[in-house]
Amino acid sequence: MIPVHNMPSVFFSENRLKLSVLLKDKALLAMVSNDIYPRSGDQSFPFHQDTDIYYLSGIIQQGARLLMCPSHPDPTKQEILFIQKPDPLHEIWYGKQLNAPQAANISGIKTVLYIEDFDRVFHELTMWAECIYLRTTEYAKLIPNDLMAGYRFTREITKKYPLQHFERTGPLLSQLRLIKQSEEIKEITKACQITAAAFESVLKILKPGIFEYEIEAEIISHFMRKSALPAYDTIVGSGINACCLHYINNQKKCEEGELILMDFGAEVSGYASDCTRTVPVNGRFSKRQRDVYNAVLTVHKELITLCKPGITINQLNDTAGFLIDDELLQLGLIKTRDLNDTDSRKKARSKYFMHGVSHFIGLDVHDTGDKDIAFKAGMILTIEPGIYIQEEAMGIRIENDILITADGCTDLMLHIPREAEEIEERMNRTEK
Repeated sequence: MIPVHNMPSVFFSENRLKLSVLLKDKALLAMVSNDIYPRSGDQSFPFHQDTDIYYLSGIIQQGARLLMCPSHPDPTKQEILFIQKPDPLHEIWYGKQLNAPQAANISGIKTVLYIEDFDRVFHELTMWAECIYLRTTEYAKLIPNDLMAGYRFTREITKKYPLQHFERTGPLLSQLRLIKQSEEIKEITKACQITAAAFESVLKILKPGIFEYEIEAEIISHFMRKSALPAYDTIVGSGINACCLHYINNQKKCEEGELILMDFGAEVSGYASDCTRTVPVNGRFSKRQRDVYNAVLTVHKELITLCKPGITINQLNDTAGFLIDDELLQLGLIKTRDLNDTDSRKKARSKYFMHGVSHFIGLDVHDTGDKDIAFKAGMILTIEPGIYIQEEAMGIRIENDILITADGCTDLMLHIPREAEEIEERMNRTEK
């Protein structure tokens, strides 16, 4: 399913203009679409466009390529979009493809050519350009490889034109994408609202005996009815499964007395939301569950109060560690002697809390930007502390999406129930 995209062409045009200001003089920027990956036989995995080329063009079709030469004397060569030529036979099997006028209307790019012309036009522009900007995936936990179209293209071009001077687009686009524009904030806010409604829907059906995959189905069906998609693989972990941070099997039956952790988010117009809630399967927290839950909620709320311009994710991580330590001590999970020095603290804490508490969010659920970038108004990030107790088959995480403002922050998921009493009230006010 391809979601409905609501961004106007002027949004993409302005993004290209902002990027062009950051490029060196006589620069050529080249960017390619993601591939469609075969699954088996005549089946393919769902297509997801490279988020940078979407940010600059709005095109979500395979085979697109973008060239930018902002300082070129010929206006028709300052922005060129290449798309696959529509093929009637292909369309019979897979549906309509964009033609040049349609692609121009979406992107705001006046010069739209078909992909057969790319090599000729690109070579001509390399003779004029003094540097070429290329893009590969720049994410600390992902090493580029041959499965990535952008990586293969970069390797091909650097080999073909060894005497050219090359630059990276990653740092420039990260700089732009970190600060969300009003149109982007609107779409992420809408995604948060759809996510909230999906959570409310789950609370109405959740009861002992339901399977994790039934809850996932309820979430995804709600998203699709609202013209949204899941922003990532939905996590539905009951009991011990909640202690697996990226658990996506979602096969277990939810039992009486267990907690269930749900990490899910809608994607609207390509923009992600990211929410986690942990609730009792039977609608009532036990005393121990409530104590641990409230410990996580206390840390969650405190971290949100710290979100403001000038703070960094790493500073939040450091603060979260000390806050979690205090809660683990009160819960009897660690001892006072464990807090004697930094190494002891980290070792004791890591048994129950082993991940960071924040990441940026936008076109990617883990969006551009590193952990030492000072927050500025317009950035959107998550706050997601947790405590995981394997010996008690209990994992609790609470996650909201936070918009940094000029003087603090706005919680985009404040309307999604997170107080233990509110969750219980919602789960028990409707007879199952």
